[in-house]
Amino acid sequence: MKGTSKLSRSSATAGATGAMGALANAAAKPRRSAMPAKGRRSPTGRAAALRAASALLALAMLLGLAACGGGSGNTEQATATADAAVTTAAAGTAEASADSGAGAATEAGAATAAATVATTAAAIAATETPSGPNELTICLGGGANGFDPTTCAAADPGLMINLLYEGLYRYSATGVELAGAESVDISDDGLVWTLKLRQDAVWSDGVPVTADNYVFSVRRLVNPDVGSGYALAHGGFVKNAEACFNGDLPYEELGIRAVDDYTLEITLAAPCAYFNTLLAAMTYFPLREDKASLDGTGEWVLDPNTFVSNGPMKFVELDADQYLVLEKNETYYRRDSVNLDRLTCKMAADSNTRLALFNSGDVDFITDFPSEETEALIAQGLYHSAPALRSAYLYVNLEREPFNDPRVRRAFALCIDREFLSDVLLVGTKIPATAYVGMGFPGTSPDKDFYLESPRMVYYDPDEARSLLAEAGYPNGQGFPVLELPYRSATKDNGTVFEYLQAVWKDELGVESTLIPQEGAAVNLARDEHRFHFFLENWGADYFDASDLLSLHTTGHFMNYSNYESPEYNRLVAEAKDVVDNAERLGMLHQAESLLVEQDMAIIPMYYWVNKFVFRDDVLSNVHYSAEGNPYFADIIVSR
Repeated sequence: MKGTSKLSRSSATAGATGAMGALANAAAKPRRSAMPAKGRRSPTGRAAALRAASALLALAMLLGLAACGGGSGNTEQATATADAAVTTAAAGTAEASADSGAGAATEAGAATAAATVATTAAAIAATETPSGPNELTICLGGGANGFDPTTCAAADPGLMINLLYEGLYRYSATGVELAGAESVDISDDGLVWTLKLRQDAVWSDGVPVTADNYVFSVRRLVNPDVGSGYALAHGGFVKNAEACFNGDLPYEELGIRAVDDYTLEITLAAPCAYFNTLLAAMTYFPLREDKASLDGTGEWVLDPNTFVSNGPMKFVELDADQYLVLEKNETYYRRDSVNLDRLTCKMAADSNTRLALFNSGDVDFITDFPSEETEALIAQGLYHSAPALRSAYLYVNLEREPFNDPRVRRAFALCIDREFLSDVLLVGTKIPATAYVGMGFPGTSPDKDFYLESPRMVYYDPDEARSLLAEAGYPNGQGFPVLELPYRSATKDNGTVFEYLQAVWKDELGVESTLIPQEGAAVNLARDEHRFHFFLENWGADYFDASDLLSLHTTGHFMNYSNYESPEYNRLVAEAKDVVDNAERLGMLHQAESLLVEQDMAIIPMYYWVNKFVFRDDVLSNVHYSAEGNPYFADIIVSR
C-alpha cells in the first residue's frame, strides 16, 4: 500500500556493509543520505518562516550575551527585545501558515518553540561558571535526584556517580580492571571471591575505605526498603540475596563479609565468569553506613555537608534542578593522575537547550544534541563519538488487544526500515538494529562478538507485514484500533522516530496512530500504567555481558514493561548464570534472544546507540573513553 505521506527509504543509504562497518562509520563520521521530498513552500511562506526564525535567533543571541557576563545593560537589552522578537516570530508563523500550509507553518512554529529554548538556556547559563586553571563546565540531562548509586538507573547521573565513587573494579578502555581492590583470589569452584583492598584508599573526609563499606552497600542493595530495581538483578548473584530480600534470612546470612578491614569475601549463589564486570557497576560501590540512608528517598546524596566520596572528585555544591559542582578529591589515592580541578555540571533535559548553551559558550561539553545538527557540527569540527553498549527498542503492550497476537506484533516490526530511520532521518547517529543485543559484548572467544554470532532477527519486509496483519484479521488495517504512542518530547529525535512510525504504519498497514509528546515524568507514568501500545526505550549495559540486556525481560524485572511472561525465556536466562562453560552459556543466551525477538516479538529492536559529544578540540584535550563509551572527565585538560 502506498500513501502520499509516506517517508520512503532513500536509495542513497549505501555505506559500509555489516554492523561493524556501520559502527566504524557512525563513530568516525555519521552518514547522511539524500532526504526524501516532503512538499514545497511558496517564496512568501518561506520568507515568513525565515523572519520568524531570524527574530528568535536574535533573541537567543541577546539572551546568551546577557548570561555570559555582559553586564546588567545587556540583560536589560535582551529583556526589552524579547517581546518584540517573539511577536515577530508569532506573526511569521501565522503568515507562513496562511500562505502555504503545513510546510512553512511547521518551520516557523519550530522557530517559535526556540523562544522557550533560548529563555531556558539563558536561565541555566546565568549560574556562574567558575574560572581557574583546569575547570570544565558540561551540560547533562535531568536533575540530581538520581545520584544514589544503589538506585540510579539513568545514564547522565551515572556519569557523575562514577566520578564520585570508585568500586572494586573500574572500566578501562577495553574492559574492566582492578581499582579499589589490589588483588582477587577465586576459589576452584568459582563461588568464593576474596578481594584484598587498597590500604591507601580513603573517603573525602579522610576516613579509610574498608571492607565493611562494601558489606553495607550490598546489604543495602538487597534491602526492599531502599527500593532498588537492581536488588535481585544485581544483588541476586550473591548467595542468599533472594532470601534476605524476602525477609526469610537476616542480612548477616548474605554471602558477603569483612574478613578484616582490608579483606572482603563474597560468596556467590552460583559461579559467574563475568562477576568482575558486575563489581564495576554502581550498585557495588562502597557506601558509608553513617551517611547513606535506608529509606529509599535518595535525599542523603543532596547535601554536600554530609555526602562523602571515594572517587577522583568530591561533591561541593548543588542546585537539584540547575547544576552540580564537583572538585578534585585531594584524598583520592590516584589524585596525581586527576587533571581536572573543578567540574560544573549544568542540567537541561532538552537537547536544543544543551546545544544553545554550548553555542553561547556557557558550557564546554554536551552529551547530546538534535540529530539534524550533526552535519553542521561535523563541518565545524565539534562532533565526537564513541561506540556505546546501548540498544533502543520498542516495548509492545502485550496485554492490549490485538497485540496479544504475535502475528500483529511481527507485522508492525517488519514495516520499519531501520537503515532509512538510522542513516537518513537520524542522520547516521544511530546504527540499524538486526537483533536486540548490540555489538561490543564478548562472544564465545576473545576475538568474537556476541552480536556477530547472532542471526538477523529483524528486517524490512512490508509485503510480509501486510500479509501477517490480514492473516490476523485486519486486512488493510480494517477494524484496527487507533494506536496511542506517548514519547518523551525533550529529545527531538524521539519525535522524529514516532513521526516516522506513524507515517509508515499508516501507509503500509492502514493503521492510524495518535502521537502523545509529553514531558519525561508524564511519559514514564503512562509507561508504568501501561497506557501505550508501543513505547520507545533504550538501555545501556550495567555490566559487560549480554545477559545484562536479556535479564530486563524476565518476569518481575522492573524494566519488563511489556509484561512479557515466558517460562522458557526465564529458564534460559536464569540457568545461563549458573553455567561455567562460556560457549554453552552464550548459546543459552542466544536461544533466549531468539525466543524474545524472533518467536515472540515481545519487544521490537530499533537501533544501537553511538554516544555523541560536542566539544572544541582547541579547548579540551586528553579526552578518552571507557569500554562503555563514556568520557573520563577527570582526565580532561582545559585550555582557554
